[in-house]
Amino acid sequence: MFNPWFKLGKSKIPGAGVGAFAIRKIPKGTQIVEYKGKLISKELAEKITSKHKKKGELWVFSLNDKYDIDGSRGGNEAKYINNDTENPNCEAVNYDDEEIWIEAVRDIEIGEELLYDYGFDEEDEDYPWYKKKKTKIDEN
Repeated sequence: MFNPWFKLGKSKIPGAGVGAFAIRKIPKGTQIVEYKGKLISKELAEKITSKHKKKGELWVFSLNDKYDIDGSRGGNEAKYINNDTENPNCEAVNYDDEEIWIEAVRDIEIGEELLYDYGFDEEDEDYPWYKKKKTKIDEN
């Protein structure tokens, strides 16, 4: 599938594998890509996530109280946009608990890797590339 804003390549983030890189300047506020995949129940998502963890993958995205999106089944290239808690250039926006869009939070230059904060509550040893953003509370 072709996306007019980015292409896939080797991520610069250690352990992340594939990443998404801007192929043109992306203005702040641009809807870059919808996160697609199969709608699954929260219960099934929990089982699938444990299987993904064994491979170091994270392709299940929380949608609402009832469903998650499994990017590994019927998903698109949005699943390759990696995590950055310190300096993300994108964010995941949930529209009416029905769809997730990855949007630019600032202007993004050609060749820059697209990154957003996955919003985990804590670091997870199964995802060594995920680093939790430190807050003043964490530092005390």
